[in-house]
Amino acid sequence: MQSLFGSLDFGPSSLWPAGTAAPFTTIEGRRAPELSKQVRLLSPRQPGVYGMVDCHGDLIYVGKAKNLRSRLLSYFRPKSRDRRSARIISRTKGIAWEHSPCEFFALLRELELIRRWRPSRNVAGQPLRRQHAYVTLGRAPAPYVFLSRKPQDRASPSPPTPLPQSEGSMLTGSFGPLRVGLRVLQALRHLNDWFGLRDCPQPQPMLFRVDGVAPGSAACLRHELGTCLGPCAALCTKEQYDTQTRRAWGFLEGDDETPLLELDRAMQEAAAAQRYERAAQLRDRRESLAWLRQQLERVREARERFSFVYQVSDQEGKRFWFLIHAGRPLHCLLPPVDRASGRKVHALLQSVFMETGADLARYEYADSTALVLAWFRKHPKEWKKTLQPAQALALCEC
Repeated sequence: MQSLFGSLDFGPSSLWPAGTAAPFTTIEGRRAPELSKQVRLLSPRQPGVYGMVDCHGDLIYVGKAKNLRSRLLSYFRPKSRDRRSARIISRTKGIAWEHSPCEFFALLRELELIRRWRPSRNVAGQPLRRQHAYVTLGRAPAPYVFLSRKPQDRASPSPPTPLPQSEGSMLTGSFGPLRVGLRVLQALRHLNDWFGLRDCPQPQPMLFRVDGVAPGSAACLRHELGTCLGPCAALCTKEQYDTQTRRAWGFLEGDDETPLLELDRAMQEAAAAQRYERAAQLRDRRESLAWLRQQLERVREARERFSFVYQVSDQEGKRFWFLIHAGRPLHCLLPPVDRASGRKVHALLQSVFMETGADLARYEYADSTALVLAWFRKHPKEWKKTLQPAQALALCEC
C-alpha cells in the first residue's frame, strides 16, 4: 500500500487534457466529527473522485460521486449509511478529493486510481482480483474451446480470420476478453460437450479414423456419454471433427444459434414427456450457452459500434472531447478552437481511429470498455452528444 499524504494529488491521469490539472483537496481529522465539519465547509457540489486515508497515510478506499459534497457527507450519517461505509469511515483519518469535468470522467478516473493504488477496501476494478481471459478455439490437430490469457493470434483482427494449418483447413482464434469465473468455465464445458469437441490435455495423442485403422477405446468416458466425438481413438474422421469445429466457430462468431434452438426443442419435448429432471438439465445448459453468446456479443458491439468522439461539458460550460475507439476510452482533450489546435487534434484523431488489429482486444481495456457500455446503456440520450470520427475530423479543418 502506498502513502497518499505528502503528495499534491492522486497522481497523473492518462485522460486529463495536456496542460490542465484537476483541483485537489485533502483534509485530516482524528475523529469523524472533525472530518465531517471540514467536508461540509470545503467539499464542492461537483462530480469527482475521493479517497479515504487511514492513520498511516495509506489510501484504503477510492470512490466516485456525481456530487462530492452529498456523497462524502453520507458517510457521516449513521442512519442512512451501510455497514461497509461505517467500517471505512471508522478507519479514516483523512479524506482527499479531486474535481472532474463530468460524472463520466469521474467513473473512468475512479477505475484508474483503483488500478494504480489498489486500495484494500475496493473490490471492483482491482487488477489482481478480476482476471480476464480469451475464449479460444485452437490447439491442433483436434481444436477445442478453452480459456487463454493471451489471444491466439496477436497479428490478426479479433476475432481472427481462419488460419491455414498443416493438416487441412482449420479454424483457430480468440474471442473476448471475458471476465474469468465459474460461469464462463461452465459455459465452455457445455460448448465442448454440445459440439463433441475433446477437452483432454494437449499431450493426449489424437488418432482420426482412416481406412485400415480400427477404432479403439476412448481415453475418457465422454465418448460413451455422447459429449465427445472420440478423436483420440479413431472414433471419428478428421472431416467429421472439422465440421463440428466450424459449427463451434459459427456459434462463437454469433452467426449460428442452432444449439440454442435445438436445446429449446429438446427441452419442450422433455417437458411434454414429463421428464422434468431432463428438461431442467437442458434448461441449465441452454442458459449457460445463451449467457456466453450474450457476453461475446457485447464485446463485438463495443468493437464495431463504439468508436466515436463523446462531447461533454462541465458545470461552467467548458467542453471536452472523449476519444472512444472500439469501446476503449483513450483520450480526453479540448476541442479545437483555431487552426493550430485543429491540426494537433486532427493528427491525434487519425492516430487513434486508424488503429486496427489485435490490440483492440487487449484485456487491459476490459474493465473500462465494460464501463463505457454500461454508461451508454444507462444513459441512452448521451448518444446525441457523440460525433463520428469523420465529423470530428471535419470540425478540425474549419
